[in-house]
Amino acid sequence: MFDDVPDIDDSNIAAANDDDSPQTEKPKPTPRTRIESVIKSAVQSARGSQPNPSPSIVPPLPQKTHMDLSGVKVGTHVKHKTFGDGTIINMERDLILVSFGKEEKKFQVPQAFENGFLRMV
Repeated sequence: MFDDVPDIDDSNIAAANDDDSPQTEKPKPTPRTRIESVIKSAVQSARGSQPNPSPSIVPPLPQKTHMDLSGVKVGTHVKHKTFGDGTIINMERDLILVSFGKEEKKFQVPQAFENGFLRMV
């Protein structure tokens, strides 16, 4: 049944099992841990002797002003800073379709107004 399976030399296995002393050999570092240690060393040397640099101070994001968009409806005239004057011709969920003469563009509501792309005129 197993005629095509090669024989295995198990003499090394028996010799290893005869040794009752605990394993003291450290495993060799994997390539990933070597790379991590090199990167860690490079970062520490670039920082000088500071193991933990002071955290950078990030300024708070500006608060968006709440806008009254109750007047945003089909037929409302708006102005875009690039496309100029337009009219809202369709609204669906959080999108409006604005006609700028021969062009039509879709915008997200309220973001287009809050970010200053559109304003009601």
